[in-house]
Amino acid sequence: MEHRRRRHAAGSTIERSDFMDDFGPISRRPVLAGIGAAALGVFLDPTWGRPQALDRPPKVLAFDVAETLLDLQVMRPLFQRIFGNGAVVDDWFGETILYSESATLTNTFVPFGQLGAGVLRMLGHIHNVPISEADVAELGKSLATLPPHPDVPDSLLKLKSAGYRMVTLTDAPATSDRGPLQAAGLGDAFEQHFSAETVRRYKPARETYLMVAKAMGVEPSELCMIAAHPWDLIGARAAGCSAALIERAGVVPLIVPGLKQPEISGATLTEIAAELIQLKHA
Repeated sequence: MEHRRRRHAAGSTIERSDFMDDFGPISRRPVLAGIGAAALGVFLDPTWGRPQALDRPPKVLAFDVAETLLDLQVMRPLFQRIFGNGAVVDDWFGETILYSESATLTNTFVPFGQLGAGVLRMLGHIHNVPISEADVAELGKSLATLPPHPDVPDSLLKLKSAGYRMVTLTDAPATSDRGPLQAAGLGDAFEQHFSAETVRRYKPARETYLMVAKAMGVEPSELCMIAAHPWDLIGARAAGCSAALIERAGVVPLIVPGLKQPEISGATLTEIAAELIQLKHA
């Protein structure tokens, strides 16, 4: 098969194989169009990426905490004071998650609280804003007193009344007094509180979800992870668990080939709970 050389604008040369010439009378354009149409068809197929419904109720529900149950947006005044922009709270949370995942991927463990404080200082450098120890202390205090989203208390009560066993799984360290959840009046809704710090690997590492399943005496397929973070549920599904996505403001499923979708999704925990309770009665 003949090879020709083609010159780039910069003057370098690359080799190109004229494999398309081997199709003889078949022109390049229809062949490439067919390939492109096939690939595009995957994305345009209305059935592609559609989650499969759960056919039986999970034995254990595992809840993420920050933004899933507790409202981080109440911290906007703190970030408004420090940075002059309350929306920086979203940057802070996203970067803290990013670097926790980076630590796990590099087999490095740093306590989650230290990561959060470090990211706050890093953002200070980026925005040319001094971060004091008082600012770091206020961040920790704010995280310890986050209120629940309005849809959470009643939904948890209904799920518990329906007979569901419920636990939490968070990257933050577990505390003997149940910490923010107890302060928010939600601590008694859960059997146990699990921290990814126990296995020294942060979500979405599969070890975190398998730790919960093992401790609760169930198979991974019998554990359903509930979160407002698609990245968290990607990990849960890859570990063999089912998943439910709460599509809070700015949250939608990430539909990409190869990523398993959550079986349940809804705008509020109220909607998620209704579907899970219906499974109990099916």
